[in-house]
Amino acid sequence: MRALIGFITVPGTGLLGSLLLANGTAAAAEPSPRVNTAHPVPSVPPKHGPELNTPVLSAPPARPSSACFDQHELGQELRQSGRLLESRATFARCASAHCPPAVQRDCQLWSRQVEAEQPSVMFRVNVEGQPRNDARVEIDGQLRPEAPAQPVKLDPGLHELHVSAPAARPLRRQLQLRPHAREQLALNLTALPEEPSRISAWSWVLGGVGIAGTAGFVAFGLSSRALELELEQSCSPLCSEEQIDRVRQRSIAANVSLGLGVSSLAAAGALYLLGGPDKPEEPGLRVGVAPAGRRGAMCNLQLRTF
Repeated sequence: MRALIGFITVPGTGLLGSLLLANGTAAAAEPSPRVNTAHPVPSVPPKHGPELNTPVLSAPPARPSSACFDQHELGQELRQSGRLLESRATFARCASAHCPPAVQRDCQLWSRQVEAEQPSVMFRVNVEGQPRNDARVEIDGQLRPEAPAQPVKLDPGLHELHVSAPAARPLRRQLQLRPHAREQLALNLTALPEEPSRISAWSWVLGGVGIAGTAGFVAFGLSSRALELELEQSCSPLCSEEQIDRVRQRSIAANVSLGLGVSSLAAAGALYLLGGPDKPEEPGLRVGVAPAGRRGAMCNLQLRTF
């Protein structure tokens, strides 16, 4: 189109040849779509969008984990060996949703069967006939916190039982259980004897005397001082001997009370630190013989029944 316009506007062969040469060069540099019509260039699909005819490949289905089959087999072995607690826990794992349906059905069925076979024990702990809910129950060396409030599920067979409670003697025994057993076991513990008081009876007596003596010292001392001040204001220095004796007597009573109180408290403290609890005499018959004069003797019999 540009060569035709040049031919019309500018006459001359030189210019026309130049235009044609320019056109030919441009055509060689950038061939026209009408050139090579016999061999068309294949079209390239756009890169900015997905191909319409490309098939979508889905991920292959995941294969079930081999752990399901392992647990399926392990649970049966544990059940046959009598370890029902572990067997039921294993069946619970292979009955989960990620395992194949056939494995799930087997594990669920066997888990229910193991639960029915599993024995349980309900403990009742008493101390001197009184129920104790604070008892501590250990089975095969393991603390079972659910006991004695709730039943304890165990495996069939022989078990070592240890029961203890505050202020009671612990109990040890063996427990034999069979499959499907539902036991109720009453355990009676013996209360521990109360520890005797470390304070002797004489310590209490001397302590009371010491407190009374101290109180007497304070009372007589204040009374003596009050009477002395009263005489100083009323008759001093011409007070009679009788009035002076009254002051002296109260002072003496205060000093005696002080000495008695201090000595009694000291004796009570010594008995508490050095002595032990009073030991009651055991029941029995005691016979004693003592000489009486040159040819005589005196027999003494003591019978204690309680």
